[in-house]
Formats: sequence, C-alpha cells, structure tokens
Amino acid sequence: MELLNDGDLAERERCAFLLHMVGQNLPGSVARDFVFEDRKGVRRRMHSVASPFTLLIFNDPECETCKEMMPKLLADPLLQREELAVLAIYPDSDTEMWKTHGTPMPERWIDACTPNGEVMHNGWYYLPAMPSLYLLDAQKRVLLKDATHESLRQYLIGVLNRK
Repeated sequence: MELLNDGDLAERERCAFLLHMVGQNLPGSVARDFVFEDRKGVRRRMHSVASPFTLLIFNDPECETCKEMMPKLLADPLLQREELAVLAIYPDSDTEMWKTHGTPMPERWIDACTPNGEVMHNGWYYLPAMPSLYLLDAQKRVLLKDATHESLRQYLIGVLNRK
C-alpha cells in the first residue's frame, strides 16, 4: 500500500477545487445570483437585470488582457443591441482600485463591482482568466460560459438576427 505524500495530497486538493469551479454555472443551468454595486453606489442583484440576454463581463482594470480586450468589446456593435444588457463586473475586493481605474463604458452598460469581492472569494463563477464572458438568457440560464469574444459574436449573430 502506497501512502500519499504532501505533493500528492496538494495535487488532489487542487484537482478537486478545479473540478468544483468548472462545475459552477454550467450551460443550461441558472446562473448564480449575486449583488453588485454600480459606479453611483446603487446595489442590485444580477437576476434583477431584465433583458432578453445578459452578458457578464468579469474584468479587472489592472489586467493587461482586459486592457487589450475591452476596447474591442466596447466597439462591437452587437454588444450595443437593445436586446442585450451588458454587466461589466469587477469580481475582486479592491473596490478602491476599481473606482479609480475604471474604463469608460457605454451609457447602456452597467459598470459594477461585487461588494467585498464575493464572486471571486466565494468561487461562485469559474474565472480562469480575465476577462471572462458569460452569456445568459432572460431567465438567467447560462448560454455561454467563459466564452471568447468570437464565440460570443457568432452566438449573438445567430440569435439576434433571427428576430
């Protein structure tokens, strides 16, 4: 009988954590609700955002990839459509940094943070890298999880052009 060493135990715990995270908010399931606070200090619940589609953009103003990707997202005409509510969320706890380093967002978009970094610290969403995109339907069911900009565009072209 072989005993587990500390490295094996750490690897097993890491794998169990990743399995748990990947299992969060699977496509077809109702997305985990959370409280967010916008730049005006107004707190709401994500499930209260009424729209045929909701795009969650989990991002970090200090993230280099976010700095490269956000201008592309901001310029995308598909993400300006009325049928789509866009919620740009800073999921971590350094809200002072978020308040001072924000990217100007379109007026229709909701630019917000999660109080005390609840989304990140509680592991409610799988965020392997930033930005991380989730597309939800009107009932807040996950349609796309950790999508690329291109896969999001292709999906939206398909569903929005049917209308």
